Amino acid sequence: MFSALIVAYLFLGGSGAGALVVLCVLECLDAQRHQGQRRRALLAMAGLYGQGIGGSTSRAPHLPRNFYARAWPIALVMLATGILCLLCDIGHPERVLALVFSPEPTAVTVGSYALVISLGVACAFAGLSLFEGFDIPMSAVRAVGVVGVVAGVVTISYTGILLQGMASVVFWQTPLLPAVFVLSALSCGMACVFVALAFTESRVSLVSPTSAFAMLDSAFILLEAVALAAFVAVGFMHEESRDAAQALFSGDLRWLFWGGIVGIGLVVPFVLERLSVPEGRRFQLLWTGAFVLAGGLMLRFCVVAAASYDVTQAAGSFLGLAVL
Repeated sequence: MFSALIVAYLFLGGSGAGALVVLCVLECLDAQRHQGQRRRALLAMAGLYGQGIGGSTSRAPHLPRNFYARAWPIALVMLATGILCLLCDIGHPERVLALVFSPEPTAVTVGSYALVISLGVACAFAGLSLFEGFDIPMSAVRAVGVVGVVAGVVTISYTGILLQGMASVVFWQTPLLPAVFVLSALSCGMACVFVALAFTESRVSLVSPTSAFAMLDSAFILLEAVALAAFVAVGFMHEESRDAAQALFSGDLRWLFWGGIVGIGLVVPFVLERLSVPEGRRFQLLWTGAFVLAGGLMLRFCVVAAASYDVTQAAGSFLGLAVL
């Protein structure tokens, strides 16, 4: 029903926005790292560096600067490539301008603005992470970080709402679909963090933040599994969408669903995160990130492919139900 470019956009846009949300939260927690070297030295002499408001110790993970120099370009490239896939699929620049400057706010218009803002925030933080030495006020960093979190959440929600709002596919018409996409995007964002950590050299132990990230992603995976099971179950509950749900559960798409989404994308990363990722081993971080991202891609492919089994795509079946 959709082209490969749209599937790529759903994956890259969602994963890039998920990484944006995670990294913006980290930037807000560790905004002091953008203080100039001299200012940090003065704060350290005064015993204030590494402390939060009111002198309390900050709970920021204090990740090294080269982590951000690797993580932000990953998020930026994924977002930019996702937008490029969307533009290539549309094919006509005037349609893009019509969407952006539409006088009536729609989900498509809001999603378009969120994509542009997300890309701008990613560019700003990627530039700051690659070119050190700037003295940026913590209030400004946190303000941009909050904007990035809001824009990222809207972007990852929009990728699911875009499908949910299509009346031509009954299987997609449930709020569980955006929920699945949001949780998957956040997990894919954590996978990008794992990949960046795997290539981060540091004299400081990264075991503690890596363990915290693994626990957080495990929670995302469990919630995604519950939302996905509910999404397929709801599909079975309605006659119009039963064939699409059947295609995923035991039909033509069952191997990608059980082996790809459930096995590679959910079970294997969850087991790795509970066993070896908290130890901060580089190869386990890479494998976990790769499995999560592969599962996220197959999730979007299967959800889009299942639409072709929906009763609305089979004229004979649809007319039969209409007569009944």
